[in-house]
Amino acid sequence: MNSSFKHSPGMDFSTSLTGSLRLVGVLSLFSVVASTGYSADQSFLESFEDSESAIVPRFSGGHGIAHQELSISREKSKRGDASLKCEFSFKEKGWIIYQAARYLPGGAYPGSLKKGDRLSFYTNSEPLPAMVNVQVVDANGEFFQQNFDLSSHGWTKRRLKLTESGLPHHWNGDGKLDFPLSQINLTVNMDHAGSGLVYIDEFMIEGDDLTNVWPPVDHTAGGKYSQERVDAALALFNRPILDKPLVEGKHILAHNMASLFDDHTPDLAFLVREYYDKDGSTAELGGYIQYLPYIDFREGSPLGPRSPKEAAKFEIEAAIACGLDGFQFYYPFGEEAMLVDYVRTIRAHFDALEEMDVDFKLTLCFANANHPMSEKDKITRWAKYTRELIESTPEEFWLKTPDGRHIFFTWMADGLADEIPNSWDVQYNPALVKFSALAMENLTEALGVEAAWVYFFLKLDEGVDPEFTSEMLNYFPAVWPWAQYDYRHHEKNLYDEFAHLTEKRNRGFFYSSALDFYSSKTYPTGTWDLIFDIEQAKQLGVHGQYRHYMEMELTRSFRQTMERGIKQDAGIINVVTWNDYAEGHHLAPGANRNFSFAMILNYYREKWLNPDYQVEEDKAAVFFKKYRHDVKPVFDYEMHSEGHVDLSAADFIEVVTLLTEPADVFINGTRAGTAKAGIDAVRIPSEVGPVRVEVKRAGEQVLDLVATEAITDKPHRTDRHTYGYSTVEEDYIQKVFGDDRRSILPSQEYK
Repeated sequence: MNSSFKHSPGMDFSTSLTGSLRLVGVLSLFSVVASTGYSADQSFLESFEDSESAIVPRFSGGHGIAHQELSISREKSKRGDASLKCEFSFKEKGWIIYQAARYLPGGAYPGSLKKGDRLSFYTNSEPLPAMVNVQVVDANGEFFQQNFDLSSHGWTKRRLKLTESGLPHHWNGDGKLDFPLSQINLTVNMDHAGSGLVYIDEFMIEGDDLTNVWPPVDHTAGGKYSQERVDAALALFNRPILDKPLVEGKHILAHNMASLFDDHTPDLAFLVREYYDKDGSTAELGGYIQYLPYIDFREGSPLGPRSPKEAAKFEIEAAIACGLDGFQFYYPFGEEAMLVDYVRTIRAHFDALEEMDVDFKLTLCFANANHPMSEKDKITRWAKYTRELIESTPEEFWLKTPDGRHIFFTWMADGLADEIPNSWDVQYNPALVKFSALAMENLTEALGVEAAWVYFFLKLDEGVDPEFTSEMLNYFPAVWPWAQYDYRHHEKNLYDEFAHLTEKRNRGFFYSSALDFYSSKTYPTGTWDLIFDIEQAKQLGVHGQYRHYMEMELTRSFRQTMERGIKQDAGIINVVTWNDYAEGHHLAPGANRNFSFAMILNYYREKWLNPDYQVEEDKAAVFFKKYRHDVKPVFDYEMHSEGHVDLSAADFIEVVTLLTEPADVFINGTRAGTAKAGIDAVRIPSEVGPVRVEVKRAGEQVLDLVATEAITDKPHRTDRHTYGYSTVEEDYIQKVFGDDRRSILPSQEYK
């Protein structure tokens, strides 16, 4: 947020916006003044059925506008017959401002809202490079804002909670949300020229009770779904089997991108090893990818090709060394040739386990079921290859419940159901969850096994939705999120809030902990179309495409979610991921992070298995970005940052220590602080040059670490990977690779 923008109480907001504004740059649909007359103890709903109660806000100004129009429309609606339709077009980066006269649609007043209330509404649009933002102004004139990107298909529910700590962005005050509120705005902004259309419906204000168990959502959307399917799905509601124990023991699993380097992916632009070389065949793009895996058995890699079973054995041994107890394999629906590749790769891991004396569990994560085929035909194809895999592999290596059911994960697999054309649709539409459960039940029957499905939901960007949460728990025994990227949500304990609800319902909530997210994948500017062909990337050039990036604040997000997963103690913690190198959240060792996160994960594994565990050997790892967030590389890709973390939060050199006793930590000669026994982290602001870490106790050096990489102020290319290096790299290298160090090529681009 541009902190230079100031707003004084009583200022005409429509004249206070300037072209320098980034996140306030807005389409303000509702701007209202404080009053009384509404009790937040009662839910309030506006479906824009009546133009008088809905109040079409008036146009009040903006910047870069080519066209704008706001109206009540009967083209689409979430409920009822009408919604608010907003059409906009920009010549350049800009905003449009609309303002209502006095109050929110339906007659509620912001001044009557209280701490803990939740605001929600629905949007419907094609995926757009734009954001819908809710903005409130408190009693002292301070602005607070929460942003929601328009990346979803269909009706998407948006939610936020009013607390004293405010919203992710704030300016013109102390960061504390003071009641009563004086204003609520709904805004949209775009960072570049473009156009869009978004429908808005069901503006709702809810109280603070999230502990209710909601009844099943049984409406049929005006006859859209057959009563036979609805009845079959409702028969699965809250079955006794959902209460049975799901996990025995404690397992740290990692999502494994099975068949990542198999025959169906040899030329994908973001997977070609040679594109890492900044002076190689993609020099005109600065070197297209920014990762270099150490475990790589493709033709031309330092380790050279190996058989599928040999490669799987090596991978399992490395995963165990890094602190994992199993894999859940990414297993998408697709063409038969692709499924053959996936099954071959996954089976190789079972074959390898038969020759190993280790306790390592495997399972499947059924994913990406969007396909024009019918549910019946998709199940027939998927089940054919899955059943073959199950029947040809030893049962003891599968992840199972205490009573012998397979534990399967899902990831955007809702599209398997006939009623769900796109898996994104179900995430904020509780009425569809039961059909996803029905489709999984039908798939289970086709597989010829008994199964417990761990249902996937999106990260908690918008708070805990009680209706959607309850509906998931009505039909599935456990749920898991992909990752939690926004550190503000850690502070607000949304994970803990969600865990409380699952515990109340006697369901499993399996935490996920992500290491990082910086994508070597690119997308043409203004679209969500992933680039697969390197020639397309070259044709677009650096400034015709963008990358995705989520700031994890170095290791903070990873450490916090691991600690919360251990506290929840639900039996499974997921690491995101083992080997998704192209999205930059891989635990598997590579040029950027080496074995630094493995050092941390192994500590947490020991601590989870034995709460009384004490560190027996001093260790340390250093983490940093290769350049500050505000430094521009020569090959400067546009970055789409997701989440609400200030990018400057990573402008530090961070040292994570595992110590037997407290000790002082020095970074580049500067005392960063005293680290306590056990795990701890200290940091100093990022500074250009080599990075050295010393740990001293009573003045005597106990650890000395020099990073292979340095920090630069003249970066060659965009690269927001978190770099990591530890004092125990040699131990891990010896354990995993032995004396064969051909693939150990740590990053030293700026050394």
